[in-house]
Formats: sequence, structure tokens, C-alpha cells
Amino acid sequence: MHKSIKVAVTVACTFLFLWGFVASNLWAETTEETLKKDFPNFLFDSIQPTPIKGVFAVIYAGQEVVYYLPENGVLITGEMIAKGGVNMTEEVKGTLLSRHYKEIPLDMGIKVGTGKHTVVEITDPNCPYCRTGAKYFAGRSDVTRYILFWPLSPESEQKVRHILCAKDRAKMFEEVMAGKFDEGATLSICQDPAVEALMKTYKELGAKIGMSGTPVYFINGKAVRGSNIPLIEVMLAEDAAKAEKAPQTPAAPAPKTETPKAPEAPKKP
Repeated sequence: MHKSIKVAVTVACTFLFLWGFVASNLWAETTEETLKKDFPNFLFDSIQPTPIKGVFAVIYAGQEVVYYLPENGVLITGEMIAKGGVNMTEEVKGTLLSRHYKEIPLDMGIKVGTGKHTVVEITDPNCPYCRTGAKYFAGRSDVTRYILFWPLSPESEQKVRHILCAKDRAKMFEEVMAGKFDEGATLSICQDPAVEALMKTYKELGAKIGMSGTPVYFINGKAVRGSNIPLIEVMLAEDAAKAEKAPQTPAAPAPKTETPKAPEAPKKP
């Protein structure tokens, strides 16, 4: 290709790239400005596009979501569900919550399993949705779970203490979530300062990351609010596919070993 043509093509490509970047920013700014004009008293945090053309997710009050159609000047409340049962609204909220994943101390959780997928489970022993999620994960051998607690009632707090006071916390967790300590069953509550310190840590952590309900799951660092099993399965499948496509580091060749030779007999003179 002639040098002048190469220069022209390079300039054109650069212009198109920069224009695309500027145009996308202008569009975002225009959408935000339009929303402010349409709803001047609505205080929101940010706007982001959705897979639906012309529909934007508006985040407000930290983790709440509504949908905005700038072409019609309409705000829509409620959840957006995709085919297959994936809750797209909870997916947006989970993305916001995922920013706090690194703040979660895994060593404070009860470790269950040895699978390749890391699942952090923040749960309440009396929450029916939490029990649904616990049953689902108990049936999978490909996950390693770290279980922390966010009790929403005094009764739930006592059950958490009962779990933490047990010699085998993982086994006791499974029994409590299976309902074996419901309906006024006797709980074993120890007077251990370490347990009380852990209870305090759970409360502080929940407040810090913005917990408003249970359960919350972090699938390899990505948050899912509620027992949204279809979304959880999609995320686990995506991570498994990524792991298969990732280049494998070839194993180092084993060092060569030779069998030592027996010493030769001395030659006769």
C-alpha cells in the first residue's frame, strides 16, 4: 500500500475510534441530562445501559434500581426478568455489591467443600430462601463455600451462636439449615468471647457492604442477591467455560534420572 494511503487510513481509523468514544460519552451525558430534566427531584447515583435497546438502569439510594426510557420520558419500577428465569435487576444489584467482595474476610467463614468454584454465602438460619440456597449448594461437589452470617432476628442470632459453639461447625450448619433445630428445639449456647467477637464482626461487615436482606452469594467474586438459582447456574457455567479456555501452563519436564553404573572390575596387569 502506498505510504500516503496508509497515513490516510490510519488517520481515518483514529478519527472513527475517537468519535465513537466521544459519542458514547455524549450519549451517556445526554441521557443523564434528559433524566434530570424529566425528573428534577429524583436523586440518583448513576445510569448504565441494559441489553434492551433504549432502556437504561438507574441506580439510586446505593443499590436500588429503576429503568428509564429517555425517548418516552418514563421511569419503570419493578424487576426485569429474561427468558430462562434470569433476574436482570438482581444481576445489576449484584454487580454493585460485588465491589465489596475484597472486604470479606474468608477466614471468618465456615469452610464447606473443596470444589474449584469459590462461593461466599452470607445467610440467616431462619430465612427460607437461605435454606433453599443452602440445599442447592450442598448438592454440588464443585464448590468451596465460605459461610458467614447476617441474622435478621434474635432467634436467628441464637441459632448462629449455636452453630458457632459447635465442635463441628460445618455439620451443625447443615443440621440447622435442614430444620433440625426449629420449633423450640434446645440450643447449645456457649459463653465464648471468641464467638461473641465473631458475631460482632458479622454485623459490622454486613453494615459495611450494605446488606439489606439475605441470602447474598459471591460466586468467584461476583455477587448474587437472593436464591436466584438460574443466575447462579449461569455464573457457575460461565466460570467453568472460562477455566476450560484458559491456557494451561505446561508441566515442567521431570528431571532425568540415570541408574548409576556398577564400578568396573580392575583390569589385570
